[in-house]
Amino acid sequence: MRIEAAEALFRSIDLDSNGCIDCAELRSALRLFPMFKSRLQGLDFSSASGEDNRLDMSQFLEILQLKVDFEPSREWQDVLPYHICPKGLEYKFNMDTGGVIARRLK
Repeated sequence: MRIEAAEALFRSIDLDSNGCIDCAELRSALRLFPMFKSRLQGLDFSSASGEDNRLDMSQFLEILQLKVDFEPSREWQDVLPYHICPKGLEYKFNMDTGGVIARRLK
């Protein structure tokens, strides 16, 4: 999935356009996208309150197990769990963050 498509899906669910998906928006999305229901079985927003019950774009992609294409450049970038990386990248372990960073080979 291209990042643009994932962002469009996120925006279609984020009804109040605040950059986060809350419990009510998620419930409403399940009616529109029933194929995600099984992926959300373990989530319980009923007892959460305030910021705890909101998903940002990264959390949304991770929870729904959606994968998006990593768009490499010559600069080092974080590789997130939902990225699909193309062949021919240079990878390093980022000791500061504990994550993996990648860039296009020079």
